[in-house]
Amino acid sequence: MSRSDPPGRGTEENPPNRYEPFHVALDPADGEDTFGPASLPTILYRDTSRTILAENDSPDVGFRFSLNPYRGCEHGCVYCLGPETPILHADMTWRPIGEARLGDELVAFDEFPEPGKTRKLRKAVVEAVWRSRSPTLRLITERAEVVTTPEHRWLQARDFRWSPSRQLTPGRKLRYLPVSTDGGIDEDYRAGYLAGLSLGDGTFRYDPGWRSNRLGFPMAYWRVALVDDEPLTRIVDYLRLFGVEANIRPFSDGRNGRPLRKVEVRSLARLAIIHALLNGERDSPSYRRGFLAGFFDAEGHNGDSLRISQVDVSVLERVQRYGACLGFDFKLEPRPGAASTLRLVGRFIERIRFFSACRPAIARKMHALFGWEMNLDPEPVRAIEPGPRADVVDIQTSTGTFYAAGLATHNCYARPTHEYLGFSAGLDFERRIIIKENAAELLRQTFLSPRWEPQTVALSGNTDCYQPAERKLEITRRCLEVFVEFLNPVSAITKSALVARDVDLFAALAPGTSSSR
Repeated sequence: MSRSDPPGRGTEENPPNRYEPFHVALDPADGEDTFGPASLPTILYRDTSRTILAENDSPDVGFRFSLNPYRGCEHGCVYCLGPETPILHADMTWRPIGEARLGDELVAFDEFPEPGKTRKLRKAVVEAVWRSRSPTLRLITERAEVVTTPEHRWLQARDFRWSPSRQLTPGRKLRYLPVSTDGGIDEDYRAGYLAGLSLGDGTFRYDPGWRSNRLGFPMAYWRVALVDDEPLTRIVDYLRLFGVEANIRPFSDGRNGRPLRKVEVRSLARLAIIHALLNGERDSPSYRRGFLAGFFDAEGHNGDSLRISQVDVSVLERVQRYGACLGFDFKLEPRPGAASTLRLVGRFIERIRFFSACRPAIARKMHALFGWEMNLDPEPVRAIEPGPRADVVDIQTSTGTFYAAGLATHNCYARPTHEYLGFSAGLDFERRIIIKENAAELLRQTFLSPRWEPQTVALSGNTDCYQPAERKLEITRRCLEVFVEFLNPVSAITKSALVARDVDLFAALAPGTSSSR
């Protein structure tokens, strides 16, 4: 058994407490940062509350009552991933977790489902980012490969429970969402987006060779008018890269008085550039992705299904052909005399894949996915391999969940609880430890109550009950003595070898062991 159990110091950061109106930034001259976080002393605080057992009703946790002798944890655990791991943002793009910033919006899901229901997709906000250096594992599935830490948790496909990486075995199935590996935004994509948006909702009056209307030629212009600003902002940026300056201005369609805005170009020289862009079809996946994104922003709808409508069936057939080249199945539903429709065929995840691959601009259409049931594929684990000690990153989200390399995953659940105590979830969590000195006495009172029904109590449901302070304080050991006294079953979760010290007490509670009060 190890003779020492030093603090882990899993992070060097102390982000502001979300529930406190003020945050004090300490001056380095006070000694806090002089020698780095690993040298900072641990400060113990007494917990004077008169209750001892925490109760929960989640089916995913596996126990109803837990006992936490300590709040905060010197081991400094964080649930971490390699910085290159792609995570799914609310704009449906996959970007490395190492680039995550506070306030980023992600695609997430319910940490626990409502009773009798399934988990649903939710929008989450990044509330904290942790960086550390930790031992790692390499998790390999049929379609994903990710560097992770042993304690990082993943959502199982069979029973929808959370499992840490260290407990996964080949054949175990996780929940998976396909990751789009498109080529990003390039010149072909921009040209395709301008063509698709203009064909869907633009007006173009210009032919090569036209001169000023003062010379008898028709008035020439190109205009796109929409309710949503995101496509207009995008095409202004794209046009600038093609040498065309344009601005967004108010516009009235003269019919319904809708609050539209427009991008309009009247310069003949600039219209010649736009004409070449709109009529120069390019044979590349990037062009097709951009075209689909622009046309969807103009004519698409995301409700009970993803649909794209247009009166001109030949245009829809072009969209259908582009979609097929990118692996999407659009079914044409003709409506003679009215706008016909293309409907994206397949399961719900096809819509997410469409948004991830094509990257349309209008957020409200994509965000209509939130609130839908999380109907994802099962993903078999192929291998769990030991890895080196490496730099890793974890994030804290408002839902406690996110998607990493396509896999449904969880961020650290323990750290945010320190904020309820007035501390930071960062370094404070590791060095400002709340101790329950009278835990054993309160536990005995609980067991003596006629209302107590003997059942398994978890040590500890939140933070490690065998962290370094336990070596001297022995609060956990005194609680175990009470469990033995009343023969009440107990379970313990720890990463410390100190648990071997109390093997005699665990043995006394083992099945078949006789004991008396």
